[in-house]
Amino acid sequence: MRRWRPTRIRPGWPFLVLAILLPLLVQNPFLHRLLAVAALEAVLAVSLNLVLGYGGLISLGHAGFYGIGAYVTALLALHLGAPFLVTLPVAALAAAITGWIFARPILHLRGHYFAMATLALGEILVLVAYNWDAVTRGPSGLPGIPRAELFGWVATTHRDNYYLGLALLVLAIVVIRRFVDSPFGLSLIATRGDDQAAASIGTDVAGVRTMAFALAAFFAGAAGALYAHYITFVSVEPFQLTHTIALLAMVAVGGIATIPGPIVGAVLLTLLPEVLRGLADLRMVLYGVLLMLVIWLRPQGLLGQGRLFAGWRGRPPASLVPQRVSAEPNAEERRTQPSPREEAGAR
Repeated sequence: MRRWRPTRIRPGWPFLVLAILLPLLVQNPFLHRLLAVAALEAVLAVSLNLVLGYGGLISLGHAGFYGIGAYVTALLALHLGAPFLVTLPVAALAAAITGWIFARPILHLRGHYFAMATLALGEILVLVAYNWDAVTRGPSGLPGIPRAELFGWVATTHRDNYYLGLALLVLAIVVIRRFVDSPFGLSLIATRGDDQAAASIGTDVAGVRTMAFALAAFFAGAAGALYAHYITFVSVEPFQLTHTIALLAMVAVGGIATIPGPIVGAVLLTLLPEVLRGLADLRMVLYGVLLMLVIWLRPQGLLGQGRLFAGWRGRPPASLVPQRVSAEPNAEERRTQPSPREEAGAR
């Protein structure tokens, strides 16, 4: 069996070291809070990019899986006294199972029809959370969620929760990178360009897309669990459509179908509003202008590469597309064949 060597992850080691050392070098609780939020947003963006970038599916209900993870965590911790090591995997699995069940019947839809179906899912989840007072307490939310605790260590500060988010982000990067490099990931990329061509060579289009959808929901649910333990309060607001749109912007700005792109987009779009906060009323105007400039000047994203977008232009990788057999001679054969005049002269 060939041993796996994480060659594609190695270029990120310096940035990982910087991410670990930055909160230790800069003793600023406000910065630590922003970094903690950015880490969770990066997990959401990376998981959404699996469906959007590599699968070519626009999901408008991704924040709903984030909400499932948060609410499951809150209910387990408040009513059953479940510890963090139980709430985290259970919340992630609950989101993944929901994603799996929902994805199966809608994956035959294409383009904006699929996007509208995921939008409906997100809105249904929000309506359930908002109106099921007996369980979610509706708009009042669920307060008093305990802090995350690991073997006696309690994540009480912003920096502690940032490191938890960073650990989840690293896990998401490794798992999603491995998935993309696997035969399942290659099949997923093939379906992005032309699902009918992929199906013609034996690809289980619905199967690989469902797997990707469930994996993305898994990490969104895990991020929701960390969010619940970090904020210690869960309500409907962070799980609505506006949050999903922000995640789509993070992926687009950073670079679709790349691993570091969504992370860069999440960090920039989390920190940028705070950097512009001193401009008062002009803050959101400048924020929007900067977003438009990035999309205009770098439509492939800050870290996007043109070769990764062949599938978006309708050309999946050549190795994954069945080759057409033509009876017409190719250019080389035409050069070697005699012309009619040459044949007449020979006769």
